[in-house]
Amino acid sequence: MQTKSGNLTLGQREWDACKQLKTNVQDLLPFQDKNKVSDTDLLFRFLIARDFDLKASEEMVRGYVQWRKEWDVENIEDVVWPPLLPVNGTFTGFHGLDKNGCPIYWERLNVSGINWFMANMEPNHIMKWHLYIMEKGRELCNIVGADRMTVVSDCSEIGVSMMANLSAMNFCKEVFAVDQLRYPEFMSRAFLINAPWGFSSVWNWVKMLLHQNVSSKIAVHGTSFLKDMTAFIDASSIPSDFGGQGEALVRTPVTQEDWDEFKQRYQKYKAVGKADEADCKADEADCKADGADCKADEADCKADEADC
Repeated sequence: MQTKSGNLTLGQREWDACKQLKTNVQDLLPFQDKNKVSDTDLLFRFLIARDFDLKASEEMVRGYVQWRKEWDVENIEDVVWPPLLPVNGTFTGFHGLDKNGCPIYWERLNVSGINWFMANMEPNHIMKWHLYIMEKGRELCNIVGADRMTVVSDCSEIGVSMMANLSAMNFCKEVFAVDQLRYPEFMSRAFLINAPWGFSSVWNWVKMLLHQNVSSKIAVHGTSFLKDMTAFIDASSIPSDFGGQGEALVRTPVTQEDWDEFKQRYQKYKAVGKADEADCKADEADCKADGADCKADEADCKADEADC
C-alpha cells in the first residue's frame, strides 16, 4: 500500500478520499498513461493539487484524460524533432539526482533562443517539445524509483525585456497551465538562480499564474544560491557551469550554423506532418464517399424490393 506522495504521509483521511475519487471516475479506469506509477498514485496527485476537494479533483482528472487523448500524449515520444534541438548553450536536460533520489532537470533560459522559437516554430510544436520533456522526466522517475523531479533554471538572461514579447508570455501561460493541470505534483522543488535585477517583475507575473501549492516549492535566488541548493543537491552533482563541483553541462555556445541546421530539419518535419495530415483527410474523404455509395446502393435495393 502506498504510504506517501511526495512529502505527504497518506493517512486514513487521504485514503478515504482516494477511494471515493476512484469510484467517481471508475468509467475512466485504467488510465491510458504508460508513465504513470499507478492509477492510485495519479489520483493522489490530483487530490493533493486540489486540497482533497473531491469535485474539483474529479474535474481535473476528467480534463487530464481528455487532454491526453487530444494531444496523443501516449505517442509523444514518436515526435522526431526534439532530440535534434541544438543542445549546447541553451538547453541542457536531465543530469544526476538530488539527495532524495529525484532526477534533476537543468536549464539555462535564453531570451534570444526563446525569441527564435516563437518566430520560427508553430506553438503546438513547441508545446509538444515541452510535453516530450515532461514524459521523459516521468519515465526517468520510474526508472530510478522517484515520484517527482527537481528543476534548476539559470535565469541570468531573463529580465523585464522578456515581458515585451507577448507571444512568448502567452505561451508561458499555456505551459504553466498544462504543467499544473496535467502534471500535478510532479515537481519536488525548483531553484531559479542568478536572477538579475528586474527579474522580480517577471516572477511577480509568474506567481499570479501558479497555485500556492506550486509557488511554495519554488525558490528564487540571485548569485548566492549554493548554500540553499546544497541542502538538497550534493555539490558534486551540481554542474560546474551551475556553480557546483560536477562536470560542466554547457560546453560551447549555440552557433548560427546550429540554428540553421535545426531549422532545415524542422521544416522537413513540418512537411512530413502536413503530408500525413493531407493523407488522413484524403482517407476521410474516401470513407465519406464509400459511405455515400453504400447509402445509394441501399436506396436502390429498397426501390427494387418495392418494385417486386
